[in-house]
Amino acid sequence: MKKDFVVGLIGGIINGIIASAMVVQGIIIGAYPLWAIEAIVKNIIAINIIWGIIFAILYSKFYRSIPGKGIWKGLVYGLMLYFLSNIYWFSYVLAYGDPSFITALMPFIVGIWVWIVYGFMLGILYEKVIIK
Repeated sequence: MKKDFVVGLIGGIINGIIASAMVVQGIIIGAYPLWAIEAIVKNIIAINIIWGIIFAILYSKFYRSIPGKGIWKGLVYGLMLYFLSNIYWFSYVLAYGDPSFITALMPFIVGIWVWIVYGFMLGILYEKVIIK
């Protein structure tokens, strides 16, 4: 459990940094004010650390039932998280109606890369730290 925590912590930090790319895109399309960048990035990293730990612990619990071998298990897991998180996100967009279609699609566009990197990273760290 302690190793799962460490793997999740590392994964959360990396995922948070990658997810911060959304802030840059959000500034480009005018969704975020320039003065709020620092606070938004800090929040994104903090939230991703928390969820990174949770997802790593869940990964270790479901490891045997995830298809694939080695780091490919991590990729499959990351893509499952991408799929589920986008269904969750889009339910809010449909329920409340987002005034900007591009803002609604941002997690789909950026999210795929965030979750692919997170999945691979989780698979690599899990294989190197937990299994061996």
